[in-house]
Amino acid sequence: LTGPTDKNIQGLKSGCPLGWRVLARVSVRCPLSEATSCAWTGMYSELQSHLTDSGEHGGGGDLNEQQAETHALGLKGQANELYSSGNYDDAMRLYTKAIALCPEMVTLWSNRAAAHFQLRHYSLCVADCERAVECDPSFTKAYVRAAQAHVQLGNLDSALVSLCACVHCVPNICLSRTACLD
Repeated sequence: LTGPTDKNIQGLKSGCPLGWRVLARVSVRCPLSEATSCAWTGMYSELQSHLTDSGEHGGGGDLNEQQAETHALGLKGQANELYSSGNYDDAMRLYTKAIALCPEMVTLWSNRAAAHFQLRHYSLCVADCERAVECDPSFTKAYVRAAQAHVQLGNLDSALVSLCACVHCVPNICLSRTACLD
């Protein structure tokens, strides 16, 4: 179990309130403790707060590059689980903490963009997609997601530009190039 939104316990709070109260009082350790030096232990109900709000995994500048990447990957894993369970706000917060540790990791920008998209923060989604493309111009998922966000914003010309950029940056992509030729 990784946190109060773990998909294994969805519905427990409403389906079995007593079970939820018992689980909330179970003592747990930080799920990143094996990969990092985090020694936090606390109640299960406090775990999500520890991951999203504490400075423990935000890096205080005292981490070397390898430690920062390890923390970032651990946060990404937790954020992915939150995203999968539909907790997009907390997933976005964890992706943001991970980005602070490893700003050149393209998947962090892309995953945070996906969370923004689910939260209907389309402009922020586009901004994160643009940052992902700066990190890796061949990362096609960012172009496509940016195009989807542009469509939601009603910016059809910008959506087409994103898709055309994708085709031009990745020549072997399976899209018709005729729509992008001048």
